[in-house]
Amino acid sequence: MPRRAAVQPFAVTLGFVVLLVYLPDYLQGAAGRTVTASGILLAPMTIPVLVLPLLTSALAARVSLRVVLTAASLLIALGSVLLVALAPGASWLLLGLPLLPFGIGVGLALAVLSLLGAALTWWALAPDRP
Repeated sequence: MPRRAAVQPFAVTLGFVVLLVYLPDYLQGAAGRTVTASGILLAPMTIPVLVLPLLTSALAARVSLRVVLTAASLLIALGSVLLVALAPGASWLLLGLPLLPFGIGVGLALAVLSLLGAALTWWALAPDRP
């Protein structure tokens, strides 16, 4: 695996975890949302991460993993750029909309990385490998 490919899992995980930890505090503190509202606003980011790994295996069988990971990176970048426009008084739509491409990108990336991890584990444990 090239070194540049090893950066993506780190970047995806770091970006996702940072948002999961700090975005609820922002939504409750600066935006004045309740705890429940903050959790609901995170749904556009977390639901794709739960659902897409189930669907991505079929996609990965037909499309190059490089294409899937590139698309995931572009979606994460788009969501990150849109997050810059967050304002404390923004509507639910303006707060939740940037999280959707971010969540889709993370869901795609984590699914592909899980598939790669499973394949490498299978290869490493196979008794008849070259």
